[in-house]
Amino acid sequence: MPKSLPHIEGFSLIEVLITIAIAGILSSVALPAMFDMIKSSQMSTQANDIHRAFVIARSEAIKRGVAVTVCTINTAQDNCSNKSGWENGWIIREVDTVAGVDPIISIHYALPDNYTIHGTTDDFESNVVFTASGNTKSSGELVVCYNNSVDSHSRTIAIGRFGKVSVKGSDRKIPSGCF
Repeated sequence: MPKSLPHIEGFSLIEVLITIAIAGILSSVALPAMFDMIKSSQMSTQANDIHRAFVIARSEAIKRGVAVTVCTINTAQDNCSNKSGWENGWIIREVDTVAGVDPIISIHYALPDNYTIHGTTDDFESNVVFTASGNTKSSGELVVCYNNSVDSHSRTIAIGRFGKVSVKGSDRKIPSGCF
């Protein structure tokens, strides 16, 4: 009786090469979409952080019965600044003109590199004040931008005259104010 060759299990070289080629093609399609998803998620996080600051400020203004401001932070990170941009951080503080001391409610430090935030009106360039009734002096928007040499993303935080704060959806076009 002739002896049969032993049965060897495993993959042939051709099967392994085809599998690697298919994996390479799939990853070349999936990775850019994954990076885009990560950037979009990070952008949403930054926009939601400043949105949350305005919601807290409005709530505190109503609760405390005094005006509360959200303003750009100074370089010492302990007071408001009219010269600093929103991307350097912001402070939520009570506006107490009687006592002369404005208690700080919350501080948010600088955003990561490549992010900018700017107001679309002069009233929103460096601070937004909520009155004791939760209203603002005027309505306006802040645009949160992510800029790099390849791609840009943005979100818009809209603040209504009566204090309603909302985040407008993503925009793949570069807004004129993003730089």
